[in-house]
Amino acid sequence: MATDEARAGVLEGKVALVAGATRGAGRAIAVELARAGAWVYATGRSSRTAGRSEIDRPETIEKTGEVIPPPRGLLPRPGEDRRTADDAGPES
Repeated sequence: MATDEARAGVLEGKVALVAGATRGAGRAIAVELARAGAWVYATGRSSRTAGRSEIDRPETIEKTGEVIPPPRGLLPRPGEDRRTADDAGPES
């Protein structure tokens, strides 16, 4: 099995969308994809503003965002200044 150091950066420049990332396997997948260097967009139904899930679990999608390692590319983290496609310049 590869070490964390060996996996770091293997997905750099890639984007991942993880649905159901509020808890459990979805959260773990989101965290590991980010550790491997991917930009991770995580979705979930439970949030600090919308409240707990229908089964009253305390986990929130915001907390998942806090445990995902910061990306190493140009895209911002949630709450940071957002760039548009025009800001990125011409495609290579």
